Amino acid sequence: VTLASVTSGDANISLGTTTSDTVTISDDDAATVTISATDASASEPSDDGQFTVSLSKASDTDTVVSYTVGGDASAGVDYATLNGSVTILAGQTSATIAVDVSDDNVLEDDETVTVTLASVTSGDANISLGTTTSDTVTISDDDIPAPTITLDTDITADDVVNEAESNATVTITGTVGGDAKAGDKIELFLSDGSTTRTYTGTVNADGTSFSIDVDGSALVSDADNTIEGKVTSVSSAGTGTATDTESYTVDTVPPTLTITSADDKLTDGETTTVTFTFSEKVKAFTDADITVTGGTLDNISTLDDGITWTARFTPTDAFDGTATVTVADDTYSDLAGNDGSGDTHNLTIATISPTLAITVSDAELKGGETSDVTFTFSEAVLGFVDSDISVSGGSLSGVTTTDGGVTWSAVFTPSEGFEGSGSITVADDTYTDVDLNDGTGDSATLTIDTKLPEATITLDPSITDDDVINATESTSDIPVTGIVGGDVKAGDTVKLVINGNEFSGAVLADGTFRITVAGSDLLADPDSKIESSVSTSDDAGNTASASDSETYSIETGIPTFEDQTHSYPESR
Repeated sequence: VTLASVTSGDANISLGTTTSDTVTISDDDAATVTISATDASASEPSDDGQFTVSLSKASDTDTVVSYTVGGDASAGVDYATLNGSVTILAGQTSATIAVDVSDDNVLEDDETVTVTLASVTSGDANISLGTTTSDTVTISDDDIPAPTITLDTDITADDVVNEAESNATVTITGTVGGDAKAGDKIELFLSDGSTTRTYTGTVNADGTSFSIDVDGSALVSDADNTIEGKVTSVSSAGTGTATDTESYTVDTVPPTLTITSADDKLTDGETTTVTFTFSEKVKAFTDADITVTGGTLDNISTLDDGITWTARFTPTDAFDGTATVTVADDTYSDLAGNDGSGDTHNLTIATISPTLAITVSDAELKGGETSDVTFTFSEAVLGFVDSDISVSGGSLSGVTTTDGGVTWSAVFTPSEGFEGSGSITVADDTYTDVDLNDGTGDSATLTIDTKLPEATITLDPSITDDDVINATESTSDIPVTGIVGGDVKAGDTVKLVINGNEFSGAVLADGTFRITVAGSDLLADPDSKIESSVSTSDDAGNTASASDSETYSIETGIPTFEDQTHSYPESR
């Protein structure tokens, strides 16, 4: 109370220095402030939410309540920004906080706005925050999701379903966009025209991709070789879907192979072209896919981009038999990746050249002898004729065969009067086997001596001193002498025939001979003639002989003497 003035009959009464003082009345009433979402469900585009801040008892002063704003809704985007305080006017018990919703045309989940009371500012110290200091308004989105889906352009690595893939699972991949999000449903559809098969998955955690395994057999049986993909996105406002299709190719037919050769029968020095003909273009076909026996293969190449391949086959030297060119199953594939079937081609190889061995039955020939000649080949031969044989030192009869051309025979006759080496020769490459391989030759050598030795024999002209056998000599042994010549040599035997009896002796070192005969045989010989002969041979066994004869007289009576003159040859 403050004194203002004094009214008194006493003019000396006035206001002193202490003219004012106060009496305080303490209030025994307390109040609390709480909050509640009185319109907790807001939604786009214009259904606003509201909080009510309440005072448990009216105050005679304004009460300012400060608050904070939280939740996952964005101030200024999803709703109008709140200023952070509200005032309950004096005498009032509440005030509201409006959540003015903004229509953002953005697909989103339900979002929240949470207001939490922070402090109270009031002239009444008995006003404080109550127990309920926080509440939430939820804003629902009115946008229906608009997802997109795109299937990857290649259903498989090459966008072709091959045989192996048709019997396995194939992973279909793709991407989503627009309003699609992680966890959204993905469906893939394949139809054979009467039955539709559905494969289901979800968008990956990255929110942009998906992968779903489907049966390769379903891809093959699909009526139009087209897979359909669908994404489904759900929000509080509704459901949005999108689809995409992707076509592909089916190739489950394995490629086949046929191997041929330009020449199926090869001899020494020949080669041939081997052709690999596939039913379609192939890939990954190399030399390593080919197994060869009985020869080698090189220069493999293709001129038509993988359907037909050629290579050169060279047979192994000195090999007779069957060669093979083989491609095994599953060593190559077509462009779709289908493994192909193999093939084997056989070739007849005969690269062993025939050989010849010439043998003779007698390699040392003398006059009058011949030798059987045998030509033994390692196999039957063609074109072997007399003119293929070179002969020296003699002649050869025509060759003949009795076993189909393996063994041939002829007779060699040495030249007369020839001394030296003879030969029978077949040169290389003058004949062939039945496969036309040129053969190797051979030669046989013979030692020939058909030069006959010469022989002469001459009896001395006087058997006795007078060439007359007298009575005395007729009873005595008479030496018969002579000389040999030519190639007759010491030790050769000289034979004498007298009166049918044979007497013999050896040639002496000086080429003479002396053989004692019985005078009685000389006497008895009917024609008084001595027949002589000698035989000799050379080192080859060739023989020669010669003969001579000499007559004589016989006189065994008593002689009568007349005046006669005789001359006698000098005796030996």
